[in-house]
Amino acid sequence: MAIRRPDYPGGTASKKTVCGWCGTVHRSYSDSKTRLVRDLSCGDARIYLDVGGQRVSCRRGGKVKRERLDWLADNPFYPKRFALFVGRRCRSMSIKDVAKEVHLDWHTVKGLEKQYMA
Repeated sequence: MAIRRPDYPGGTASKKTVCGWCGTVHRSYSDSKTRLVRDLSCGDARIYLDVGGQRVSCRRGGKVKRERLDWLADNPFYPKRFALFVGRRCRSMSIKDVAKEVHLDWHTVKGLEKQYMA
């Protein structure tokens, strides 16, 4: 079972957008899309956030990249608090057991644990 929170504010509050590749601040953006970001579970229900984000046509890098959001982990499909939760669980359980508990692939859990350890 999945619960969706519609219209979660994901973009920046100001009119400036930060390139996710090089960190350059731009005043304009290429286009905008929404994506699902997995959040902490509530009981047996998995929570997904509908996050709006903008893609930046970066002049410095010459590429179109998604804007950087501070509250997202290195893996942009998970918030930092979810990555911290997974990392804390990996301290007391094996990666295989944590992956089974949070219903994720072993490699995804390993990547989130690496971010926690850094």
